[in-house]
Formats: sequence, C-alpha cells, structure tokens
Amino acid sequence: MHFSYKPLPEGDGEWIRVLRLFPGKGEDPIVCELLLMNLRRSHFRKTPKYEAVSYVWGDPNRVQEITCEGLPLFITINLYQALRRFRYHDQSRQLWADGICIDQQNDVEKGYQVSIMGQIYEQSNCTLIWLGEVDHFPCEDRHPSCAEDAISLIRDFNCYFESQYAKLDNSSLTDVVRDIHKIPPVPGDHRLRNETKKWGCLRALLSRPWFSRVWVLQEVGLSRRAIAFSGKSSLPFGDLVLFVLVYDSTAIIPKSDSLPTRRIMDAFWSIWSTFGMNESWMNEKSAVKEYAHEMKRRYGTDSNAAILILGAGRQFEASEDRDHIYAFLGHPALRGILKPDYGAALEHVCLALAQKLLCSGCSLNMLTFVDNSDDDLLRSEGSPPSWVPQWHTSLTYRRYPHERWMLREINTTAHETIINVSGNRLHIAALLVDTVDGCTQTLGGPLGDTGVAATDSHLGHKVQQLWNTFCNSRQNSGVRAVRISNCLYAFIWTLVYGRYPHPPLVEADFDSFCKHYDVSNFPQSFGNDISRSNSGPTLVSSIRFRQAMDATFHNKRFFTTTGGRCGIGPQTIRDGDIVALVFGCNAPLILRPTSTPDHYKLSGSSFIFDLIYNATMTMDQWRNGLLQKQEIVLE
Repeated sequence: MHFSYKPLPEGDGEWIRVLRLFPGKGEDPIVCELLLMNLRRSHFRKTPKYEAVSYVWGDPNRVQEITCEGLPLFITINLYQALRRFRYHDQSRQLWADGICIDQQNDVEKGYQVSIMGQIYEQSNCTLIWLGEVDHFPCEDRHPSCAEDAISLIRDFNCYFESQYAKLDNSSLTDVVRDIHKIPPVPGDHRLRNETKKWGCLRALLSRPWFSRVWVLQEVGLSRRAIAFSGKSSLPFGDLVLFVLVYDSTAIIPKSDSLPTRRIMDAFWSIWSTFGMNESWMNEKSAVKEYAHEMKRRYGTDSNAAILILGAGRQFEASEDRDHIYAFLGHPALRGILKPDYGAALEHVCLALAQKLLCSGCSLNMLTFVDNSDDDLLRSEGSPPSWVPQWHTSLTYRRYPHERWMLREINTTAHETIINVSGNRLHIAALLVDTVDGCTQTLGGPLGDTGVAATDSHLGHKVQQLWNTFCNSRQNSGVRAVRISNCLYAFIWTLVYGRYPHPPLVEADFDSFCKHYDVSNFPQSFGNDISRSNSGPTLVSSIRFRQAMDATFHNKRFFTTTGGRCGIGPQTIRDGDIVALVFGCNAPLILRPTSTPDHYKLSGSSFIFDLIYNATMTMDQWRNGLLQKQEIVLE
C-alpha cells in the first residue's frame, strides 16, 4: 500500500500542505508527514512556519522511496538528495516542496496550487535553493571540494569589489550601475587571476540545470531570504547575484573563457528586480539593492513590465509549455490575470493571456515579441492568430527590440492608438509606410547564410554585398539623392540593430572592421566619410563590431524597400510584405497581406534606421495628409 493524498479543504482560505521532515543523519531513511496550512491565517502565531525548497525535478523516472505518514512515497532523486541535505540531525524541520506537497496526479489541485504559488514562496521564512550534489558537476577537475572552491572564489571576488568600491570618491558617485565601471581591474599578481581550477568549478556550478528552469524565476523573486546549496556547501543567493552583476558588467577580471552568466543577468534585470518586495534577499547587498531599484525604475513600473518578464522567460526551460505563462502568475504585473488550467489547450492559454494583457492596459509593444515561422503565417483562420506571442518558444533571434528605440512621436499620440480585441482578431491603427522589395537569405552569426557562420575570408565580402544591395535598391527606387555618408550611417547602425556597447565608436569600429577583413573596395565607395570618426583616445575594435553583428543577424534577414530603406527583419520576411508603424508600438512591424482588404498577418518586428531614430519626417507626412492613418486587422 502506497501513500495517497487526501483532498485539500474547500471553502474559505488558501490551503496548502507543509512537509514536516523528521530528524536523521547520513543514510538514515527519510521520514515525514504532511500538515495542513491556511495561507490566509499564516500571520497568526499558532500557524506553522516553513521554508520553501527550489529545485529541479530531474528525470521523473529516476525515483527514490521515502516514508510519508507511515507509507511509501516515491520522489525524484534530486528532491531526495535535497531533503537529505536539509534534514536536521536533532529536530524536525518544516518545508514546502511541490513534488511532495502537491498531488501531481490531480490537475485541478495542481492548477489551484500554481495559482497561489507566489504566496507560498512570498510567505516562506526562506527559500532553500538546491543546485545538486558535487558528483553531478560537469567539471573536468571535479573533486569533493569543487562546490566549496567555487563558492570561496565568489566570496574572494566580492571582497575585492566591495573593498575597491569603498575606496571610490563619494563626491563623484552617482549610482552603482554607472559607478561599478570605475573599479580598477584585478592586479596581475592577485590570486583571483591564478585560480584556474576554482574558475572551472565555478563554471560548473553556474551550469547547473537549476539556472535554466523557468519556475525558479518566480520562486526566487518572491523570496524574503534565499540560500543556495550544493553538496555540503552553501552561499546566500545575494552573494552569487552580486558576483554575476559585477563580473558580467565590468572588466575587473579578463574573460578569456567567459562564465554562463547571461541567463542570471537577464533574470535579474527583467524579472527579479521588478518584484518590488519590501523584504527581499536583494536588500542584503547594497550594490544588488541599488541595481534592483534602478532596473525596477526603468522596466518594472510601466505597461511593458508584463511582456518584458514573459519575454525574458523564453530562454528558460519547463517540462510543461504552459508553465512559461503559469510560472509568472505570482508576479505583481501578472497576478490574477489568468487562472492556471492544465486541462486547457496551449494555444487557448496564449490567446487568453494576450487578450487579457491588452484589455488590462498592456501596450502594443507586446507585438514585438511575436516570432512567427512560415508555417505560422500559413495557418487558417481559427488557428492561433499571428499577433499572439508564443511565450513557450525560444526566440529564433537573440534579442527583442530595444527599449530605447525612439519611436516616441508615434507613442505620444495616445489618442490615436486603437486596441480592439474581437475574438481572434486585433484591430489597430497604423501608417503603412513602405513595402519590402528584396531580402537576403536567413543570416546566422556572424553573417553566415542559412544559420552557418561566415569564415573570415567571406565576412567582409558579405558586408560589401549587403551594401551593394542597399545602394542598388536606392538607385532603382528613384528616391531623392541623399549624401552617401547619411546612407552609410544608417547602414552601419542597421548592421548592429540599433544597439552598440560604445555608440560614439560605432563608425570608427566599422572602419577598423573593414580594414581588418580587407574590404578594399568598401571604404573607397565613401571617400573619407567612414574615417571621420576614427579619432580620440579610446581604442577602436573590429572585434567589438563583429560581435555586435553576430548578435544582430542571428536568424534574421537583411531587406530593402521600395522607399529606398534598408532594415533587419524576421526570418519570415518576403517581397511584398508591408512595413507598418503602429500607434502604440515602439518598433516597425512587418505585415503579410491576406486575401481580405486591410487584413494582415504579423510576421514580426524590424529595425529600420530612419523610422526608428528619425520618425519626424514620417509623422509630418501623416500630419500633412501624405500618409493616411488606417485601421487594420491582424488575424
């Protein structure tokens, strides 16, 4: 006879089960019982307190037996190891872990428990993060103290940063986001530069599956306190995040073999910093606290917050596709917007969320997160509409449109914006400004066709081809003559999708790129134009420009238009597609006409330099009656 769950109480209250883990040592069997708790009454003294466990399920077929209320219960190996690590030797401990506290075979209960998951982690005393045993580390020099070596390296790095930050002149400090770059590099003889094995262990620690799991984003974001455990070692989670912020944002130490920190950085920027918890692990380190406040100020308080959170979650993993939505329903920007239903079809969940977001004040920037395939655009009416983001799919491109793009004029005319959701159709207001007349094959990084990276010998030639394509299109379009330097400036910024780590150097870096890759004919096309910015004390870098292009062209296409423009668009873009400026949206959208007049399917967003940074001319054409505002329908 095996353990079986009793139904949770119905009626008033938000009931959960709490695991009472009985004491034991080493290989002693794990013994526990389940207690009922009402979250609405959790502030009363007599209500049992608990700590929440954040972990990765692992292979569901690899299980281990424990004893729950005198009966056998099977749980995953990873949870079993976590309980053995968290068990006290001499007293019981009260925990919450979804693999035991939720009846995973009951979809109705699971949906309800998921709907209050945010409260479960928010009301726990502490979140215990289980990264796994050391013997699972993907490390060539794996040894019993590998986790401790990684953690000691984090502590040493943070100690160096905090000591150097304390030495900065307070009168010159503005905010940590900018001031962090004033920290001098680690000296060559410092031990941090000579801990090769420890850096390998740290790389292995940050590569643990926990860092790729979508549910951890909410679990950690809502935690008052959070501690990471691996084997016998532990570290406050705020210390780990401080390390990642400083390491990833500065040149304190050379990154010859970079660490897998990107996901953690994106999670902090777009998700953890936007929860706005008064009591949070993010307040334990002053630099982390300041970073969080700045990120929340930038991204966490406007109509884009929900979509930035959902967008950041697309690079994380879940065993259930709907969890890419359900895992964020505890966030203040999404709380209560949808009820989790594991019996609902995924396409219905995505459509319901899109409808709810737009009806609750979300901006039309949601459309910039659409990443359709050719098959998506061929779907018949009644299928998931093209304007609904599929939050469970990984983006085929690397970044969503930049929040600093300057389509401000079209967004400040709020009274012109139309958002009318009617079933599967979305009615919006737009200016149809141009038509695609040519596009390349899908480009990969850096600048290789069909997703294949270009070799050095072909890289310069590819850029030359793109420029020639642009010039020929302008000549054939019959647009009025524009100084070649202005065209070049737009072309350069198109190659980097409007984003560059050091904007004042973008032209000089491009010049360096042309020389490095022996693009002999390219500079001659512009006379002295591209060398005019190649001055100043800062070193230019052809590598920096190539890396920016790599990120830009990943699974996108370079295209030209009948209006003499060039741009970067989705891999689905085709000749005859329409370039539209939508009132209420930050980026030009690419639309595919349908057989019904004024009805379109959304291919995706794009970057077109003069429509992003010089929208004044286009808006003047509209105000003067040369362009007509149209109400269109997205299917």
